[in-house]
Amino acid sequence: MDYSNPAAKRSEVPVVCPSDDALVYILSRVPAKSRFRFKCVSKPWRDLLTDRLRCRKFPQTLEGFFLGGSSGDKDNFGNFIDISGRPSPLVDASFSFLTELPEIQKINLLGSCNGLVLFGHRRDSDNYDSLGYVVCNPATQQWVAVPSCGWTPPPLSYLYACYQYTCTYLIFDPAASPHFQLVQFTQDEEGVVLQFRENNDDDEAVTEVRTYSSESGVWSNQTSEWGAHGCIMSSFGSAFVNGMLHFMVGGEYGKEDQIVVVDREGNKCRNIRWAKERGEILFVGQSQGRLHCISGLANGIGETPEVSVWVLEDYDGEEWVWKHSVSFAHLSGNLNGEDVLNFYFVSIHPECNMVFFVRSDSQKLISYHMDTKEMCVLCSVRRDYEHVTQYVPYFSVSSALANRH
Repeated sequence: MDYSNPAAKRSEVPVVCPSDDALVYILSRVPAKSRFRFKCVSKPWRDLLTDRLRCRKFPQTLEGFFLGGSSGDKDNFGNFIDISGRPSPLVDASFSFLTELPEIQKINLLGSCNGLVLFGHRRDSDNYDSLGYVVCNPATQQWVAVPSCGWTPPPLSYLYACYQYTCTYLIFDPAASPHFQLVQFTQDEEGVVLQFRENNDDDEAVTEVRTYSSESGVWSNQTSEWGAHGCIMSSFGSAFVNGMLHFMVGGEYGKEDQIVVVDREGNKCRNIRWAKERGEILFVGQSQGRLHCISGLANGIGETPEVSVWVLEDYDGEEWVWKHSVSFAHLSGNLNGEDVLNFYFVSIHPECNMVFFVRSDSQKLISYHMDTKEMCVLCSVRRDYEHVTQYVPYFSVSSALANRH
């Protein structure tokens, strides 16, 4: 071998290829946008990065929040607040394709799940979702329109926006399927969705549920048996944990609050009991793969109420473990004890011990780190922004989203 030839030297250098597990470990520490670009390196890398089982090992990076108003106007339905500190935002949140569709006149931000964002839309003349929904991926600028389920609102004597009559949740788990589902619950004019039958022979709760699957492209109606009574508190958050949707149902007629667990088909799988001794539920969310609940409790007369964070450590045994407590006065900024209930929670960080809330008086979006007990003002929130939803980007192109801007 002629080692004076540089090409010969290079050809003799051994190439060490890391195992797939080692490569996944390395890539899990790379920013999400860079991982998306690495799919172009080679076909094996592309297959590795799109493998649904290995995707679970990649961290969920919270990039920011989408804010939306209740009016449905096109100029305030999807503004994005970037919390990453980058000089240029990772996401183009203009959603200009929605404003360019002539048949869409009113748009409402409803929620998000694992990188997809859900909007409801209708015409100016309608008070319900006459045109249905739009599901989109801001990272890839893909989107798809979902037709109306055919539901019509109550009589004209109860004219409110459609989203006061329905609670619609988006379910998307890219590690399990490329398809998404919508689960819609119908409320009456009082906001009650889970009703007991009015006879002495059967007191099981019944509600009508509609579900949509992007795989089938159709809505299905069903009547599910529920062991709960009350109103779905959609503003108190929701969580997608263990392949199931979790949300709070406020107790009525002296009954305790509960967390209801629903599968992708809208079937009620279980009710997770919430003891009153832990306080009233203020928010439900997911963090580090576990169900979390934020509650508020005053320990006694004249004492400052506290906010506590609980984690469901034993999912099957329903064992809630206390994680953190902080006074309402500290979070509200009113240490004199006056008007300490001037804020509401909007999110729990998916990967660290941090919560986010908005102060009602100053309209500031603020983060609170449970480990350091530090607060940070992130931005101001317009008073007409009633919907705040967290955004974790998903960079893979989806076959379920047929259109691309």
